[in-house]
Amino acid sequence: MIGASDLAAGLRGALRLARFDARGLEQFDNTPRGFWRSFVVALLILPGVLWLSVAGPEQATATDVPAGRFYAILLIQYVVEWTAFPLVMATVCQAIGRDDRFIGFVIAYNWSRVISQPLLLLLIATAGTAPLAALPGFLVAAYVLVFTWFVIRKALDISALGAIGILLLNVVVDLFILSVSQALIQASPA
Repeated sequence: MIGASDLAAGLRGALRLARFDARGLEQFDNTPRGFWRSFVVALLILPGVLWLSVAGPEQATATDVPAGRFYAILLIQYVVEWTAFPLVMATVCQAIGRDDRFIGFVIAYNWSRVISQPLLLLLIATAGTAPLAALPGFLVAAYVLVFTWFVIRKALDISALGAIGILLLNVVVDLFILSVSQALIQASPA
């Protein structure tokens, strides 16, 4: 698992990056060991994802799918979300000549999700609650996109435009995974 000091360093790094301070990258254990341990963030965020699927918006819970199948699909989707983009990025990093930054990138990206994912969960949980929620929701979504762009740019040491391209790739991968998951849920026999 992960020790308290590694957890604290990861959280410190994520918080610094969330303030757009590239020195947050220095907090991470940029080794293969740190790479694998950065995936513990997925476990930290999982309770929020499960809570949202139970208490969240109607579209998340209003299905005729048996609960076991729904949660199996949700958990598979979650695992794929946490593994697909790093796998894609292994190829991208090689293609753009940033092989040496791949491990550090995945570590920073994973730890940054301890900030971005709860914000996105909050955004989803409050979607449609009030007309005034639209502006704060837009601001939260914009912050998460800019924050993720910043992490991509600094961790890979690439141009602003290159980071936008990778950010768009990230969004496309996430939307594809979500659409497949939703299709599986909708195709499920009741």
